[in-house]
Parts: sequence; C-alpha cells; structure tokens
Amino acid sequence: MDTQDSATIGIGGLAPASVGRLSAAGNFRIRFAVRIKLLLAVFALLTITVAAITAFIARKFRDDKIAYVNDVAAIVADSTAAESAALLRGYLHDMNVLAAIESEPDTEPASKARLTARIFEQFPEFVSVIVAENGVAATTIYDRKALAALGIAGEDLVTRALAGVSTTPSADAATTRIGTVAMPGAEPLLVLAESLPPLRDQPARILLACLRLKELADAVKRGRGFGSALVDSSGKVLVAGGRFAGSSAAGAAPVWIQPMLEVQTPSQVGVVTREFTADKTEYIGARTAARVAGVITITAIPRSAAYLTARDLLDNLMLVSMAIIVAGAVVALLISRRLTKPLEQLALGAERIGQGDFDTRVLAESSDEIGALAVSFNRMASGLQERELALIRAQQALVHSEKMAAFGQLGAGIAHEVNNPLAGILAHAQLAIRRLGTENPAKSSLDLIAQETRRCIEIIKNLMRFARQETPQFQPVDANEAVGAALSIVDHQLSLDGIRIVRDPGYRPSCRKRSLSRFSRPKPQARARGSACRSRTA
Repeated sequence: MDTQDSATIGIGGLAPASVGRLSAAGNFRIRFAVRIKLLLAVFALLTITVAAITAFIARKFRDDKIAYVNDVAAIVADSTAAESAALLRGYLHDMNVLAAIESEPDTEPASKARLTARIFEQFPEFVSVIVAENGVAATTIYDRKALAALGIAGEDLVTRALAGVSTTPSADAATTRIGTVAMPGAEPLLVLAESLPPLRDQPARILLACLRLKELADAVKRGRGFGSALVDSSGKVLVAGGRFAGSSAAGAAPVWIQPMLEVQTPSQVGVVTREFTADKTEYIGARTAARVAGVITITAIPRSAAYLTARDLLDNLMLVSMAIIVAGAVVALLISRRLTKPLEQLALGAERIGQGDFDTRVLAESSDEIGALAVSFNRMASGLQERELALIRAQQALVHSEKMAAFGQLGAGIAHEVNNPLAGILAHAQLAIRRLGTENPAKSSLDLIAQETRRCIEIIKNLMRFARQETPQFQPVDANEAVGAALSIVDHQLSLDGIRIVRDPGYRPSCRKRSLSRFSRPKPQARARGSACRSRTA
C-alpha cells in the first residue's frame, strides 16, 4: 500500500462544530460540542463548590463576629460604667469637701473664700454647691465665672436644681440621687444630690452639686465606635454619646435605649448583652448594673456597622472565589480541548473516509482508550483501502470480461459469415480434385487448398466454441486431442515466427514438482528463429 499520498489528521484538523442544526421535522435544535458541555459541567461544579465554601466561611465568620461584637459591647459598657462611676465618686467627694469647708465654724470667711475658689479652679466641672434644709437652700456656693460663661443667674439655677431632684428625706430614699436640669439658652447641667447626716437639734439636710456634663460626655464618647448612654434609675437619659447616640443632650433617648432598659440585670451579673431590633434596625447592645447613684450604662451598635469589616472580608472572599472559578474554567477549557481534540480528529477522519479518501489516518498520540480508538480507526481505514483496491481490480476484471464477451460475440458473428465462403471453397476444391485426377500437377495445390480450408473451418469452429458462454463441466477427455486442438490454433502464428512443433504422443512426464513460474510467463519471442518445441503427451 502506497502511504506517501495518505492524509494524516493532526492538530487543527477539524473545523469548528456547528452550534445548531435542523432536525428532520424542520425544528432548529441547539447542539453543543463535548468540550463546551465539559466546560459547563466543571464551571457549574466549581461554582457550587465555591459558593458552598463561601457560604460556610461567611456563616462561621458571622457567628464568630457576633460573639466578638457581643464581647466588645460588654467590655465597652463595663469600661464606660467604671469610668463614669469613678467620675461620680470624685464629684461626691469634692462636693463634700466644699460643704465641709463652708460649714466649718472656726475658719475665717476670707480663708473659706480662697479655699472654695481654689477648688472651683481645680474642678471646673462644678458650677454650684447647695445645702438644702426642708427643700429650701440654706447654703449656696457659686462659681461666678462658670455662671457668667453659661449666661444664667444663681437664683434660677438653685430653683431649678432643687426641682430637678427629690430633696424630701425619707426612710427608703436613696442616699445618693442624680438628675439633670435644663437651663434656657445653656447646656444642661448634672445635679448630684446626697443626704448629709443630721446634726443635733437641726433638720435633715441635702447636699446638691450642679456640674457640667463634659467629662461624663467624654467618657461616654470613648466607646470605640459604639453608642453609649448613662441612664438614671427612673430610665431618664443623663447623657448619651458615640456614633449612634443620635443626640448627646440630656433627656434625648436614642431608639436603642428602651429595649435595653427592659433587660433585667441581676445584681450579681456585671454586664448583660442582647441582640434586638429597634426602629427596623438590628442592634447588638450591652447593659451594666447600677453602681453609683443608680446610674446604668448602656452601649449599642447596629449589626450592619459591626459587619463593616466582615463585609470587606466577604467582598475579598468573593473576588478570590471568582478568580478561582475563572481559573478553573480556563483549566477545564484546556483539559477539555486536550480530551476532545482526538475525537474531533476521528470525526474529521470519518467524514473524509465517507467521502472516499481511504488514505486518511489519525495520530494515536495517547495510550489510553482514545489512542486505542485511533489505532482501530487506522486499521479500519487500511481494511477499507484494501477492499477498495480489490474492488477496483474486480471491476477492471469485469470490464475485461465484458470486453472479451463482446469480442466473442463479434468473433462468433464474423466466424458465421466467414464459414459459409470457406465451405464453398472446400467444396469446389474437392470437386476440382475429383475431376483432375491423380496425375494432374495441380492436384497437390488443390489438396493444399482443401487442407488449409479445413484448417480455417476448424479454427472458426473453435472460435465459435470459445465465444459461447457455457457452464463448465468436468469430464474425462483425451489429452492428445485437447493438445492437438490447442496447437492447431497457435500453429500458424508459431510457424510465422519460425517455430516448429513436433508432437510425441508416447512421452511420459515425471512426477517431479516444478515451479509454476517456469510456465506462467512464456516468452516465445525470445527464442531464435527456426527453433523447435517438442510437445509430448501421454
């Protein structure tokens, strides 16, 4: 088999597959290549896997973030409560010092004034200190500079301060009370009241102090992003601050205050955290128990704000997930291309073989099932090529047989036409021989004419016998007669070539085997003229 003209399908041997085709019913149907299906399958698998992993990580991170934010809220609330309690205890101490200086009978008024002025300078939060007896101010100490800065009168401040907290002593009243007083056109002030021990033969006394809220507001605002508030025992907001307080003014309650006030805090528990919804916003809050003057510290933060860092992390995680999906899709495309390329080569090879190009071969580059399929395809192509060659040879033989049959029919017609004149020639030659007699010199010529005429008639009979299409039948024949008939056909041509055939019927052939090639290709033209061939038959 000649392999020089064979076509070998390699890389890039196949045109892109059509996306759609028309079915027998005329409906357009979408058809995807195998690599596209594989790519879509891998892409879907990667997407589902990455989505599941991302959701799992996000859920775990959310749970950890919620626990972390609850802990931070508790820490912020506890630290704010501790700082606020320290400030309130300091205020109580300082106001008692001022009251003690003012009530000291052995100290001169000038010394009292200097000591009082020095304390007001050291503690600028104090605006006034009042000692009330039976709800009436018995002693009042002012910081005139603070009153001027606030733009309020001392008498008005005393009146509002006494109205801001309860000054009626009772057996069940708390020792320390706290409240706020709002001054027209000025910032609100904190009112801190404490019951003084009663003196002999004197009515019960209440010590009140009016203070600025700056230090408490600063303590509340140091909540590290949380909204914080200080609330008295009655639920009134003393001060609120931070990012989500809404307003730092006294009495302005943010929306997250009331839900946290409803939380019951046992005295033995320092901080309680809670997740709640207020004004359609989810919060995470913490509340401490009362420490000084019944003051409760509350902190809160919206969950959306707590998840800001988590959202950034999730965004980065989504970007990484998308990068993984894209990278997986590219790798899947390359792998699918490598897997489906041999199948495309086989499809192209099958199409070429269907068009009659049996020299097509495909490259069997791998040793897997696809490689075995390529080898089987090449073996099939070789078998089809051999059958094609055999069919061509059979077709040529059939054409030659038809030509011979046509030649036989033509020869039979010619023999039939020639046989009649030959019969007439033979009859006239025989008639002339009878009339001339044996002594006539022309008798030998007439005998030769009759002999050759008979020979021509015999040749024509053999030709007609050869032209007839007969079913071969095997039966005993005389070999001498058969050889003689064959020699009679070629005797004239051999005689023209100077070859003389001598028949020897008594020859016995030996049983020695001879190669068929000695007799398959006779070359009589290679013999010298005048040579003799001996034919011996048994």
